[in-house]
Amino acid sequence: MDKVILAIIDSGVDKYIQINGVGIEHNENTDEYFVTNEIMDQNGHGTIVTNIIREIIDDENLYIVKIFDQQDEIKVEKLVFALKYLRDFIKPDIIHLSMGISFCDDINTLREVCQDLVKNGTVIVCAFDNNGSLSYPAAFPFVIGVESNASIIKTTEHYFLQDSPINIATIGSAQRLLGKNKRFVDVVGSSFSAPYITRIVVKNILFGNLSCNFEDVLKFLKSSAKKIYRPEQQEPIELPFTIKKAVFFPYNKEISTLLRNADTLICEPVGVFDVKYLGNIGKNIPICDGNHLIINTIESIPWESNFDTVILGHLKELSNISQKDYLKFFIEKCVIYKKNVYAFDDVSKEIKDQMNSAGLKLYTPVISKNNVPLGYEGRLRQIGKPILCIAGTSPKQGKFSLQLQLKKILSKTVRVGLISTEPSGYLVGANAVFPMGYDSTVKLEKGNEYISTVNYVMGMIEDQDVDLIITGLQSQTIPMKLCNQRDMVIFNHYYLLGANPDAVILMVNVFDDFDYIRRTIHYIENIIICDVIALVVFPIQRTFKWNTLGDLSVRYDDNSIEKIIVKLKKEFNKNVYILDNEKDVDDLSNQCLTYFTGEE
Repeated sequence: MDKVILAIIDSGVDKYIQINGVGIEHNENTDEYFVTNEIMDQNGHGTIVTNIIREIIDDENLYIVKIFDQQDEIKVEKLVFALKYLRDFIKPDIIHLSMGISFCDDINTLREVCQDLVKNGTVIVCAFDNNGSLSYPAAFPFVIGVESNASIIKTTEHYFLQDSPINIATIGSAQRLLGKNKRFVDVVGSSFSAPYITRIVVKNILFGNLSCNFEDVLKFLKSSAKKIYRPEQQEPIELPFTIKKAVFFPYNKEISTLLRNADTLICEPVGVFDVKYLGNIGKNIPICDGNHLIINTIESIPWESNFDTVILGHLKELSNISQKDYLKFFIEKCVIYKKNVYAFDDVSKEIKDQMNSAGLKLYTPVISKNNVPLGYEGRLRQIGKPILCIAGTSPKQGKFSLQLQLKKILSKTVRVGLISTEPSGYLVGANAVFPMGYDSTVKLEKGNEYISTVNYVMGMIEDQDVDLIITGLQSQTIPMKLCNQRDMVIFNHYYLLGANPDAVILMVNVFDDFDYIRRTIHYIENIIICDVIALVVFPIQRTFKWNTLGDLSVRYDDNSIEKIIVKLKKEFNKNVYILDNEKDVDDLSNQCLTYFTGEE
């Protein structure tokens, strides 16, 4: 190419640099952006960046777009406006950004305009955030994302990261560079590393060594890298198959929750079955639209009827107590009668092969090391959508039930994404499942694997264009005591860090010690930056039978519940709600909307 048109989006340039450009301003009255001729650099940042690049390109081929001054927060709307302006009026060959957005509340619009530019032949080179998070546009897979690396001391050298949102690492040592008023200043960071990559790209396009498109530029940077890092390939999280009609076994708390929310099930429930020992046979289970199911014995399953899938809840404890291998029983029956299986428990490879050989589907939600995002250099995505987390002070408090109730109510107003920590989550429309509860199928060993994978899943949901993300913890949030390693709930700690919610609703029991509730609130509000916005009382007293098979449940009387609510409000100065009170859950939903939107 004879010339390259290069646009820089930054803080403008000093008066001694004579290049064309525009400034982008915001009209607060109309909430609209508009173009001005003001490109004077008040910050110095844009001047340094431009000076690095202009060493190998004529000023007449440079174009500056000023979008920030001193310490202005860069809004995604302003950046999108600048990119659209360049696309529609300047049509540059290369766009350089030594800036980005970590908390991007409209990531899809930013992605679309960048994709459009790249599709039209523009190469985008962008520095990553210096705070260590994933930032945008740098992390988009069609943008050359650049970070600094302290081990690189030459501006002409770079490393290439294969299969990573970070494409390039280059000089990370301190530099003394020409800035405003032609004075040299000491600087460090990705902002002042990325321009050297843009310079390399421009130089080699002008010399005819590569063409100006993303794929060729990426290949060239890989071939010219001093080192190439190749992390293992990340595998996508496996999703369940399509289910039309299903039967459920056994009738435990997980299955009970599903059937209470039958209107959100992804399939039609046509039967529920159990063993006779639990006292559930003959019970009438209301589902939706006035319909109901009667719990029948396992022996009465109509195998020749037209259901296509068996939903198997947790079976191991039931099998141990009754001395019967229920998994084997169901697999054999499903193979004979050609039924698929959705199982909460993980199963052996032999069973999977047996089902596969019969042409049948078997699904268990699993998170393995193969799903851990690699090549991110520890960077976490900053989720731009609000995240609401349901935590608790003990197991069996209805945390997942509350998530489903809130999702159902809030979905009337906003688009809600749900990340379930229950293996049953996909069956009630969860966008993703991280099954870390009882008999967890999360096969991760290290805390950083947990944190990065949860963060990655949160990003997956944000990309589905939701307004709010709901999730929840398992069991108690912090240990009640530390007598044994079993008392630790370290997975909740990791999950909370990975999810990084903005607000938490804490579920408590009538019998909880107030000091323990206080410790839990303090822990949550100190381990991450968030608020515990409300308490929800689980109003049931329980006499446990077996751990996962069921329990004898009796509701506390209204007087006892009212007394504890008064005490909780006085002690913690927070709104307190009752889980099984429909009006309370409606009021809690409204409080959540008010908290996130600021509107009554």
